[in-house]
Amino acid sequence: MFCNLFSCPKPKHVPNGVSVHYLKTQFLREVKETEGLNENSTIREIEDLRWAKHGVIRSKGASIVCPRDETTVGAAYSDCLNGDDNVGLATFMLSYTWNYKICDIIDTLVAHCESNKDMDQKLTYVWICCLCNNQHRVYEEKQNGGNVPFDEFHEIFRTNVVNIGHVVAMMFP
Repeated sequence: MFCNLFSCPKPKHVPNGVSVHYLKTQFLREVKETEGLNENSTIREIEDLRWAKHGVIRSKGASIVCPRDETTVGAAYSDCLNGDDNVGLATFMLSYTWNYKICDIIDTLVAHCESNKDMDQKLTYVWICCLCNNQHRVYEEKQNGGNVPFDEFHEIFRTNVVNIGHVVAMMFP
């Protein structure tokens, strides 16, 4: 399978997501440890795809062979995680924008788990495009003057929504 810009789930395949616990502990720590970033940084600031320099997200998988095609170097952030407390079959897909602050995204996810008492933050896995899509391929496509055609974009996200079965929509001013 070609390592596409986005996850390419097989029919009836639930893609991996990152645990809420991991996001609020390790991912937030990585952001805060990066010069110029903090909990108020937006996803766009954390990983600016206009520049060749890797941000927090692409740095994680920069030297990892993509497990989706097993040939190209550069893996999605979520493909670099191990352990049930960190990564697992997506519980839901998060609908958000790259202009949201990471603290607001994490606070929203934590509040969602807390409002659903049966959601253990270590076992609640979020399919979030910035971490679950291979941003190395997105950057490469942009550098080659390409964009994801709307029909392809629509099909990838539709397939993920159908396979995961749940979407949490984040709306923030």
